[in-house]
Amino acid sequence: MCKIINNKCKLYLRQWKEKYEVLDLYRENSGHVSVPQRYRFDLGLGSWVGRQRMNFSLQKNIEIKYDFLNLIGFKWKLTNKTFFTLNWKKKYIELKYFKLKYGHCTVPFNNQNYKKLSFWVKNQRQLFRNNKLGNLKKFLLDQLGFLWNVKKPSKRLSWIMRFRELTVYFHENGNSNVPQRRGPLGKWVHRQRELHKKNHLKIERKHLLDSILFKW
Repeated sequence: MCKIINNKCKLYLRQWKEKYEVLDLYRENSGHVSVPQRYRFDLGLGSWVGRQRMNFSLQKNIEIKYDFLNLIGFKWKLTNKTFFTLNWKKKYIELKYFKLKYGHCTVPFNNQNYKKLSFWVKNQRQLFRNNKLGNLKKFLLDQLGFLWNVKKPSKRLSWIMRFRELTVYFHENGNSNVPQRRGPLGKWVHRQRELHKKNHLKIERKHLLDSILFKW
């Protein structure tokens, strides 16, 4: 019986050490140990980190593990600020991938796939207007070509923003044939066709629309 218990303890400690090493590697790559709940390279790491905090709060099986975790800067209690920072980083990465995919940061608010990201983008602009965003966050967003003022864009900027919205539609649907009944974007698409028929559409705009297989 003692041998069985001994083997279980050894297995548990070996598994714990393996997760600890993964966490240490995560720290080396990211500079911190605040692992998201679903870390894509090890889906169980976030839950494991949570269990360490719970065991610590219950004073359960901490022993030497406490010292090991302290060595890599483990945070035993998460504050609201920590959660906010993690959430901001997560959304920033989402926006970065959006930019890589579509070439801009104009997230459409009426697209269900990007509704939360669009709300976050809007919130960053609001924080910036109220001088509550912070220089570092503004700098990071500037690196992505973030637009801070979209309330009253010029006609040229308005066209570009609508075109960007159309590129999102194109990537999701494989075409640029937005039905006219589909709100402002559909009406804008119809308007481009009308301008083209009358030879009133600028040539550079036609080229942009051609690049996403626009049907005239």
